[in-house]
Amino acid sequence: MKIAYVVRHYHKDGGISRYTAELAERFCREHEVHVYTSSWLENKNVTFHEVPIMSFDALKNRKKHAWNVAFEVYSFMKASEKIVKKKDYDILHVQGDFVGDCDVYTAHSCHKAWLEIVNKENLGGALERLKKSVYNPLHHFILKAEKNCIMNTRRVIAISNGIKEEITRLYGVEDKKVKVIPNGVNIEQFNMAQRKLYRKEIRTQLGLGDDEILLIFPAHEFIRKGILKILDAMNSLKNKRLHLLVVGRDDQTRVRDVIEHYQLESNIHFIGETSTIEKYYAASDIMVLPTLYEPFGLVITEAMASALPVITNKSAGAAELIENGTDGVLLEDIKDTRELASQIESLANNSAKREQMGVQARITAERYNWDAIAQRTMNLYNEILTSKRY
Repeated sequence: MKIAYVVRHYHKDGGISRYTAELAERFCREHEVHVYTSSWLENKNVTFHEVPIMSFDALKNRKKHAWNVAFEVYSFMKASEKIVKKKDYDILHVQGDFVGDCDVYTAHSCHKAWLEIVNKENLGGALERLKKSVYNPLHHFILKAEKNCIMNTRRVIAISNGIKEEITRLYGVEDKKVKVIPNGVNIEQFNMAQRKLYRKEIRTQLGLGDDEILLIFPAHEFIRKGILKILDAMNSLKNKRLHLLVVGRDDQTRVRDVIEHYQLESNIHFIGETSTIEKYYAASDIMVLPTLYEPFGLVITEAMASALPVITNKSAGAAELIENGTDGVLLEDIKDTRELASQIESLANNSAKREQMGVQARITAERYNWDAIAQRTMNLYNEILTSKRY
């Protein structure tokens, strides 16, 4: 089979890029795989085709990331439309940022639904709503590509049932056109054995003893993913043994103001972006992600594979894989700080419960390893090829 992928960046950081890389790595063993991308992680068994994009260091240095992404998305859309030819491949599988015809489109989110939620929640007032509207060039380009991909593909892969519901409701496509296949997780990279290797090392770096409870919050969008709710919960608990490890990049100004107001400076640890997040899962006791909107959340399944109990919003995509109270905790109302505080306190004060839930979380994560997800994806490819013949 001759398979082509279209993705703006191809590497193993971030959900969309990692998803594409994990599938391509597996399928290139038996099939001819091509990847159309602007940057890539080399693989001698995959043929890469460079798609030129506009990207400006000056904007990145001035922290105008949204503007730079707008240029990247628009230029990638225009260039890939000219370069990629569906007729050259048995399966053309795109990840967005594309306005041509394709065989498979993976909906890693429903951008139209996200914009609805942001405006409904009135996050940041009028200016923020304007930024999160079609009048913002970035969102205009993303919405255009999203609509094209959904309407002009044979099949849509939705990474969660929630995303499928949003797509069918907002774009009016038939239910049978959308197949739910969740993201996978690397169960070799994320595992229980990492705790013995890195727990003491990382805790020593942070100045923490083994008896202190460390929550981990892995995110690049601190406010949207719920860090202020965690800080509110920690302030209400007044537990000096409770620490929060923030892994990721974002503007910290507002967050640090809240930390200072609550006098939590000695209990919050920022480490920035890392390529070895498995070490920090190993050092932690609980993963907390009370996110407003999360199409899937690879960090949820990564933490589960690391045998960590996870506290997250029940509407997060990966929450569909969790049995509440058995291998994780699902929040009913993310606006209710008392509920979040209560769940954190319950796990923080019960090491046996944390361990039991973590073991069950690992068992659940193993069912969603990348080999299993790749096989489900290949089954869909074969369905499409069969339908093309008849």
